[in-house]
Formats: sequence, structure tokens, C-alpha cells
Amino acid sequence: MSIINKRKVAIIGTNGLPANYGGFETLVSNIHQTIAETHEVTIYCSKKSPRVSRYIGRTRLIRIPLSANGWQSFLYDFISITHSLFYADTLIILGLSGGLALPLLHLFPRKVLYNPGGVETSKVRGLKLTGKLESYIKTIFDQGFFRFSDKIILDNEAFFDSLALYTDKLRLIEYGGEEISTENIIKWDCPFDSYDISVSRAQEDMNLHLVLEAYSKCARNLVIISNWTTSDYGQDLWSKYYGKFVNIFLHDAVYDKAKLNAMRMGASLYVHSHMLCGTAPSLVEAMSLHLGIICFDVPTNRYTTEEKAIYFNSTEDLVLKLSGIEDTRIELIKESMKEIADRRYSWKLIAEKYLELI
Repeated sequence: MSIINKRKVAIIGTNGLPANYGGFETLVSNIHQTIAETHEVTIYCSKKSPRVSRYIGRTRLIRIPLSANGWQSFLYDFISITHSLFYADTLIILGLSGGLALPLLHLFPRKVLYNPGGVETSKVRGLKLTGKLESYIKTIFDQGFFRFSDKIILDNEAFFDSLALYTDKLRLIEYGGEEISTENIIKWDCPFDSYDISVSRAQEDMNLHLVLEAYSKCARNLVIISNWTTSDYGQDLWSKYYGKFVNIFLHDAVYDKAKLNAMRMGASLYVHSHMLCGTAPSLVEAMSLHLGIICFDVPTNRYTTEEKAIYFNSTEDLVLKLSGIEDTRIELIKESMKEIADRRYSWKLIAEKYLELI
């Protein structure tokens, strides 16, 4: 690529690098090096990101002493966008929290690639009393980015119909799967010889209550990993289920990837209960790790798994599906999920698709 085409790219909206938090962070950690081979890349990092040097490889890191989550995220992304306008040609904005900076993007146009990251306008993360206001503000920000962005990156085909007004801007770029190596295989102190596993945050739209109630009524073993202490919802579930059922093991959130991979790879079936995600990182990673998949029945999950997994829509339905599932069917699903993941969800493919839009 000639120097004329080299661009200065700012990536905004995550906790930054090294990645140790969630989906957007993992996305950035897997695409930034490919982008940095031909462009100058800057990633904004929050106070939650580990303190490292100012560069990782060719990628510059700028640390802002605010959180990328909760109410501080609005100020954090506003400052990040404002700062980037002084040097960047292209802004990759992940999530809608930077909506306060929309007037600046109007006054100082830059190439904007916007990834909303699922149905964020339906996710209420603050107090329930202010839930309607939170949803209203998120909708305004989301719509603003749809209008001002050059490209809107959606990670699931199920979202395309609702954004038909912006058809010319829409691009499908999904999420990458987990690389498997011998380094990922370690021992962990598992209470079961065989088990199913579920990994998600302790939020109501993740439907952990539904999964736990179902397993309390069936014979299969479950290891369920979540950040139980960070919400009233999680604390209530911990109090209700921890140590109360011999076939259910509640585990705190795991951010060490080697340990998490070992826990997932030892499972037979991955239970994906998310209902408001796009192409959910945890689902794609489970598919890449060669797990059988049973997931909540919403269009996004069906698109991700190409209608080849098992689907449930209630506690009773999940109990029924779990009770009747055979090992031979799980093995067939495992093979289908791995084939889909290898074909559609490699990080190399994802990085190249972002690079094409820059």
C-alpha cells in the first residue's frame, strides 16, 4: 500500500488492550495488528485496562482515566472521539456511548465505521426506575450514528431488516472464534466427570434464571460461569442456587483465557441463553471449541448457528430438550458447529473485512 493510502485510524469504545473484559475488547485485540500493518492505529484504553507501554507492536495506546462501562462510558467515549478528531482520518466506533460527540462529527467530518454491537437500545444496565430514560437516550445516540456513519457494521444478518433505511451503508462483519492450541489445555478442579457449561454476564437478558431453573429439574450436570456479585440479579441467583443442587456448580467469572478454554473444552454441551446479542462472542467461541450447542431461540442465534443447533424458548422447553438429547446427536451438532466456525468466524477473515472498509 502506498503512503498516499495510509490512514490514521482511531478505535474507540472499548476498555482497550491488553484485552481482559468482553467481546469488543477481544475483537480489537484480534484485528488491530492486521490493520496496523498498513495504517497508523490508535486504541483508546480505560482505567480498567492494564498499565502497559504506549505501544503494542505498531499500535499506539492512549489511556483515559475513566471507565468504558456504566455512566462514565458516555464521557469516556466523548473524550476519545474529541481527541481523535485532531489527527485521525478514520474512526472505528464500537458501541453507542459516544453519542454526546455526534455534533462534533457533524462539524468535523471523518470517515466513521460504526458497530452498534447488538440490540443495545433494549438493554437496560442502570436502575430500573430510569430504564425508559436510558433506553430513550440510547435510541437517540444509535440513530445519530446510523445517520452520520459512512458504514454501519452489523455482526448478524438478523439486524438487516430493521435497518433497511440504511441499506447502502450496511456491512456484515461477524465475530471471530477461539484459536485452539495445546496451551489452552490445562487442568481445573471440576466437580463433575461430565457436564454442560454456560458463560455469560449476570444480566436479565442473559436468561441465567431460566437455565438454572431448568437444570434444577433435570439430571444433567451444569457449570455456569458469571460475574455474580456485580448486580442484584446475579446476587439473587447466587443466593438461590449456590450449593443448593448437587448437579449445579456456580463459578465466578473467569478472565484467564487458558483456564476458561479448559473449562469449556471439558464440557459436552454449551448452553447459550443470550437473547439480545448479535453474533455473540461466547457462542462463536464455543462453536470453535468443538462444543455441542443448545441456545435460546431468537433469530440472531439461529443465523449464527445456521439452524443446525438445538433451540429452546422457556424453562419447560429447555428441560424437555435436555431430557431427550442423545450423545449421538450432540456429536453431530459438534461437527456442524465446528465446520461453520472454521468457514465463517476466523479472525483473519474478520480483520480483512475491517481493513477493506478503512
